[in-house]
Amino acid sequence: MIRYPPARIPIPPPSTPTTTRFGSRAMRWHIIAQLVDENDWLRGVEIGTADGRCTEHVLRSCPRLGMVTVDPWMPQPENDGPEDWVGWPHGDHEATARARLAPFGPRCRVIKGFSVDVAATVRDGSLDFVFLDGDHSEVGVRADIAAWRPKIRRGGALVGHDCAWPGVRAAIDDLCLGYWIGPNDVWGVAV
Repeated sequence: MIRYPPARIPIPPPSTPTTTRFGSRAMRWHIIAQLVDENDWLRGVEIGTADGRCTEHVLRSCPRLGMVTVDPWMPQPENDGPEDWVGWPHGDHEATARARLAPFGPRCRVIKGFSVDVAATVRDGSLDFVFLDGDHSEVGVRADIAAWRPKIRRGGALVGHDCAWPGVRAAIDDLCLGYWIGPNDVWGVAV
């Protein structure tokens, strides 16, 4: 079992699976696919596409799901989070993601842009879930939560990755009361 630093607020027992049908070796894409399946979600967004591996797995596992995936694919030297994305092969990642996701046609829309900018173009209450795995700075996670939470319908969920990272944990401790923690540092909260 993964051990996390204590939260600044009490966390109730998880109400969403802390184990998956994939066992303790579950990756984030397994957990998202299981949540989509169990909740019959049809519309979702992933923030932080990278090479498209997560979205590809979820779409393959969930044939009724439609997704949008968002990534700026560019260095961000001014970012005060744990990454600055300088020196990353952004062009290669973008090309790989687009190639991986092209077979899904209209079920997957790939957007190159910053998360908060893209959120401004999405209708409130139109999504079943949003998966945050982009900017891991506290400022970035706070901005993503503020921008994307209104886009999720009542009964949907805001889900994210890397809850053990200090900036992520600080933002969700403050803004996502009652969140659960699952395998592979995946966290979530009902909307």
